[in-house]
Amino acid sequence: MSEVPISDRLRRIFSTAWFPALVLLAFVPIVWRHFLGLKATFSYIWTFAPFVLGAVVLMFVVRWRRAEASDCVARPWLIGFTFGLACLLVAVAEVYKILWFAHVGWIFVLGAGALSLSAKRQVPGFLGLWMLLLLLLRLPPQVDLLIVNFQHHASTQVASRILDFLGYFHVVKESVLELPGAELPLDGICNGQYALMAMVTASAMVCVWRQRKAFHTLLVMLSGLLWGGVLNVLSVVVTTVAYMRFEANLTEGIAGSITAVLIFVVCALGVYSTDALFSVLTQKVPNVPTVRMWRRRHVTNPLPVFWNWLTSFSIPGHWFFKTRDDSEVGRARRARRSMIFRVGFAFVLVGLVALQMVVAFYARKVGAHTRMASEEELMRFPQEVVSFERPGWEVLAYKRNERPMGSVWGRWSDVWTLKYNRRTIVMAVDYAFSNWHDVNRCYGNIGWLLTENKVISELSSTGDWKASQSRMVVPSGENAYILCSHCDQSGIPVEPRPDATNLMAVIYRLEPRRMVMPFGPELSKDERTFYQTQMMVRSRDQLSPEEELEIQAMYDQFRMQVRARLQARRGS
Repeated sequence: MSEVPISDRLRRIFSTAWFPALVLLAFVPIVWRHFLGLKATFSYIWTFAPFVLGAVVLMFVVRWRRAEASDCVARPWLIGFTFGLACLLVAVAEVYKILWFAHVGWIFVLGAGALSLSAKRQVPGFLGLWMLLLLLLRLPPQVDLLIVNFQHHASTQVASRILDFLGYFHVVKESVLELPGAELPLDGICNGQYALMAMVTASAMVCVWRQRKAFHTLLVMLSGLLWGGVLNVLSVVVTTVAYMRFEANLTEGIAGSITAVLIFVVCALGVYSTDALFSVLTQKVPNVPTVRMWRRRHVTNPLPVFWNWLTSFSIPGHWFFKTRDDSEVGRARRARRSMIFRVGFAFVLVGLVALQMVVAFYARKVGAHTRMASEEELMRFPQEVVSFERPGWEVLAYKRNERPMGSVWGRWSDVWTLKYNRRTIVMAVDYAFSNWHDVNRCYGNIGWLLTENKVISELSSTGDWKASQSRMVVPSGENAYILCSHCDQSGIPVEPRPDATNLMAVIYRLEPRRMVMPFGPELSKDERTFYQTQMMVRSRDQLSPEEELEIQAMYDQFRMQVRARLQARRGS
């Protein structure tokens, strides 16, 4: 029996169907942890993921069966770049524990696999199918918050105007709709995140299903944002009318679920109709040359030319694909390059799995010594340990709040209610957190809309303890001025996280000291346990500059007392 050359053995091994499966399986554990994290936070992504994945798989299978044999192949640099970028993202996700990066990497791996399959059949609308997976990505927290709160604020205002026109007395206060004899939570009537995601997903699926052009798809998806607002408006109006006319509470029970489904169907039909409308509005315009009599020549109108280019724009296929060379030399070159790529991918996957094993090993080995401080080790802040002695300030109340484990507001809060210049001001110590806690997202979840967020260093005379300053509003017109800062259990200040819409937020998150073991520094329990001091003042009018300076000075004095108590604990 003749011996099979090693090159042929490798080619057979890496050309089998299980190699792409191994590539995907290497990414599954960390991506699954990401989805479990989304489920734990009740994210809308977790709710819509099965529908998006199911639609992508279904459309791909149907088109694959109908597709003709391909005479093109994906350019090697594109497959290598896509796969390499995916592995890099997963490596960063492991080292920094940013599971969102792993999710992006998994999507790029699927793209690399689809590019490889394109050498067998020419699937129409391949790019659109792949881009549907981007709907599974969660936007950065504050960007997500800005979009959803803006839409929620606008739709609530429109619904309120409609109810005024219909003659139904109501009051919108923060996240509550007050009716005669009842208070209905707006979150139970219209969930901004779910409504927004539902309509944008529906619009994207319609466009991919019907293989629309890029400009047409963009218009329909923008209209999806509008239909998301319409869904919220209809939900508020129908729920209010049902309660006022028939005393039926549609925020709960089977009747509420049926109503929500019916309203969704109506808005989904609206999206489908909008797609049909844009298919007419985005048709090509005939370019009829105009005649300028004084120059006696024909002139081409640039507007129809630009419009026709815009409505028919698509990414040129030759950027990513090339015609297959079926000559003997071409087949040999393609086979050699394919084997080199697959062997290289195999080595990269081995390295990636090894990295995951190293991180898991160190997490298990040193995890017991570097967790956050236990409940018995946490510092408490009773009323007598903090004083407010500046002129004009009065302490109205003090209380300690205890919440369930894992609450986004923190397990415990020591809260002081103060009075200054006829204004009610709340100052609190919230603990414990394992990283910077975004109070803007917490307040955004109860109806506040963020209008300004920046990091300031003017509070501390030495400038070594910066704070986050935010301004927020609610649909009722009330304003909020918020200051927030963190320190660890040793009293060492924590650098505030920049606004998520800022590039500095990425740099902040990728600092070397935020790496996990063994790549980053080994942190003690005290260094992993954060205490948050915050101040919030609510008012109908804007604070004067003098009031802001006085409030900032009182807040700085408050947080310095908290820090001194933590430092005294370290010294003892």
